Amino acid sequence: AYWFVDGAIGAGVALPQSTWQKIASWASNEFHRQLIYVTAENDALMDPPSLAMAACLINRIRRLSDEERELASLSRMLPSLVELEVGIEQVFTKQSESGIWHRYFPLFHFPKGGGAADYCFSFEFLEAILTEFGTFVLRNPALLDRVKRVIRWCDTHELEFTDATGKKYRGWSSGGEVRSLAEGKSESWATASVHMFLTQLDRRISDLLDELVLKGFGIDRRAVTESSKKFEQMIDADLRFLGERPTTLKKVIEEEILKKAKALTAEGLIREGLPVPRSVLLFGPPGTSKSRLAKAMAEYLGWPLVTITPSEFLGKGVEHVHAQVDEKFRDLMDLRKAVVFFDEMDALAQTRE
Repeated sequence: AYWFVDGAIGAGVALPQSTWQKIASWASNEFHRQLIYVTAENDALMDPPSLAMAACLINRIRRLSDEERELASLSRMLPSLVELEVGIEQVFTKQSESGIWHRYFPLFHFPKGGGAADYCFSFEFLEAILTEFGTFVLRNPALLDRVKRVIRWCDTHELEFTDATGKKYRGWSSGGEVRSLAEGKSESWATASVHMFLTQLDRRISDLLDELVLKGFGIDRRAVTESSKKFEQMIDADLRFLGERPTTLKKVIEEEILKKAKALTAEGLIREGLPVPRSVLLFGPPGTSKSRLAKAMAEYLGWPLVTITPSEFLGKGVEHVHAQVDEKFRDLMDLRKAVVFFDEMDALAQTRE
């Protein structure tokens, strides 16, 4: 159900409100039923993967209802965020010592195939948990230790197999194909699930670091607005480069930096980064709108503006400048989609008593 809803939203399929109500009602009942079973440690009926996926499904619907006004009534029939987080904590209490979860109820089975069954692989619901509750999990020391245990499982259970042609394959197995497991072969779907989990973990850690660094500078990304109005209203300045046609400052910045950044998708920024050039040196006397241009560039992109002044490096005295520079730049490297403005840096080069 979670993957169905995620797929429908991703594909832009408009489900009728009556369908959303049925899904929300079913998910809420499933969540409360499994929360009781898991909390009571009812070995016969509890199914932690179902509890995890029900919580993820409810949170996915809740996020959708926040975005679309016609579905706002759904949020009133859903369990609260506090209940969902308690449910996620309960799921992690059933983690095995090895790092993953035991098999519980099968997703589906094959009666004509001798009773064989397919079970939910731990990394399938772990990826969903990180997607829906990543910040909560990574901010919780106890749950973070559980995630470390999962990563250790990845390190210690990776399989390497060489086929008849000598080609090597590496990956993981859910244990669903016993013969393949005995031969040390990995499964493509299990391997994909592990990679999806690790990718989502990397993203959520990056998101959290980004949030913490911006908070240190007194910035909340949610309050950032996107508009090209300020940039368009700025007075332009003519530029002439040797051997090239005359141009203007705004045109160079827009063509070489801003439009290239705007054209990149979130995936592109993660995988490739911003193509060079990605920086500009602004010089001139006070009052020539250097700071205003930096603000206009940030607003054009809809990215936060982080302003760094010499005081950021001199806060602990001149003798600690190098350590302060290292610390600030380590923080800045954890940011994504941000404009960093180094202001009045020439002050660092002035003679001091």
